[in-house]
Amino acid sequence: MPSYINVTIIWDSRGESMSFYSISSWEMKDIVENYNQVQAHLLYYVHPHLLKEWVWDIFCKEPYELTIDSIMF
Repeated sequence: MPSYINVTIIWDSRGESMSFYSISSWEMKDIVENYNQVQAHLLYYVHPHLLKEWVWDIFCKEPYELTIDSIMF
């Protein structure tokens, strides 16, 4: 399991509003449990679309796009 997955969140279609967020291993465990994932994704641990849903749930705002910058093991 990765220690962290670093992502860039783009909030609007113009790309003018961006945030950097680091998803920790305990959050990844929560994602797997909360979204009823039977098996973790091999590379990312959780599928990228679930990371986008997680960010949406955490910030209560739908991200326009989510880019995975780095995965730290």
